[in-house]
Amino acid sequence: MKLQPFSLIVLTTVLLSACSQAPTPAPVKITLAPPPPTSAAPGVASAPAPAFTPDVSGTAVAPYQRDLASKSPEEQVRGLNGVLSFWLDTGRPFPQDLNEFVAAKLMPRLPTPPPGKQFALDATRRQVVLSP
Repeated sequence: MKLQPFSLIVLTTVLLSACSQAPTPAPVKITLAPPPPTSAAPGVASAPAPAFTPDVSGTAVAPYQRDLASKSPEEQVRGLNGVLSFWLDTGRPFPQDLNEFVAAKLMPRLPTPPPGKQFALDATRRQVVLSP
């Protein structure tokens, strides 16, 4: 009779340990597609793939257009900083002047600053600021 409680404990432990194991996921088979055929003749080097060229049209900075068209100087600065971020993200050096955005056709014109102020580039903080 003394063996019965011990065997119940052992049986419960075995059952609980077997139930708590997570199922092993099935292996995933990955199949790679063959490379596309080239039209170049064997032994002739094909032309290299075209280099990545970022979209530098006005549509690339469309998210900032509402801020740029705003009458609020804070929103205009936020829009100009968005254009500056795009400019730097495309690998260009920090601009010397805000007119480079217009020359690159990122925007049709610079927003008009409030009287007595002007938009300026702060190279140290790498952002556009509104200065007196």
